[in-house]
Amino acid sequence: MSQTATAGYTSINLVQKNRAPTRYYPLDYAANCKRNNGSGYSFITDNVREDLTIILVAFVPLAPSPVATFFAIILFHISFWIIYEAGYVDNDRTAARAEMDAKIPPSFHIYDKIYKEPLAWICAVIVAIPAAFLAALSGVAFLPGSPLILTITVLALWLLLLVSLRLLYLVYNRIDKMTRIYLYVALQLMKYGFPALFFSLPAAGAMLITAQVFRKWFPYVIYRHAGRLARDFPWRLLRLMVFVILWLLLLSDQFSMAYLLHGLGIAVLLWLRSRSQLKAAVANVRHVGDDTWTRSSK
Repeated sequence: MSQTATAGYTSINLVQKNRAPTRYYPLDYAANCKRNNGSGYSFITDNVREDLTIILVAFVPLAPSPVATFFAIILFHISFWIIYEAGYVDNDRTAARAEMDAKIPPSFHIYDKIYKEPLAWICAVIVAIPAAFLAALSGVAFLPGSPLILTITVLALWLLLLVSLRLLYLVYNRIDKMTRIYLYVALQLMKYGFPALFFSLPAAGAMLITAQVFRKWFPYVIYRHAGRLARDFPWRLLRLMVFVILWLLLLSDQFSMAYLLHGLGIAVLLWLRSRSQLKAAVANVRHVGDDTWTRSSK
């Protein structure tokens, strides 16, 4: 199967294969147009393992109603990404119009013609309705009211968050690249911390979300300052180290069996994700006299 690659993106040449999309589907743009294949995984697989799993591990284990919380977060996550995808489309449209060195995915013009943001909002709301109901069933402690009133309240708050996300992306897409560094961390915080709007976040979970935000933000900062992404840097190992440092710092203040077990479970998960990078780091340890590093190699 022939592929066309431009500006770090890889996508199937749908025109040549007569498989060009003809109608809008939620997350189709993110999966088949905007997708950066650097991870080697499909959009759905990478999103589940790198984003959704982190969120679920942070919020669900100590939740009062873990089953309802689990499915509510999954639905909220899908709803969130439907609007996050709208930010992707707007990013590429703005770049095509305004940037001198615009880096546009190869199949952008195909998907741009069929993307319908009003339909995206409808889909996001439809997915969020059962999520709001499940959140109400789970007992959102800081929101009073009957199940019906609580569901409506949760849905209204969720729509407010989605509007805020979209407005943040509108600003992000229209400012200079270096200033985007500071808004990018806000986008990552919303991406991983959105359940905190309704569900309590345990201390160890908060540290995991913080470590994940740093894991996403640091590469972006380096990319903007250095002009290229440091793909060989052990980002997953960095995430593990940030989490362990935060977890140990608060261990004496937050000590409990729940905090201990939750933190150990998270540490094991992050270790499993980073063990290849940890193994490589250990294998690279050598005496300074044998060091091949030079300042010109930076």
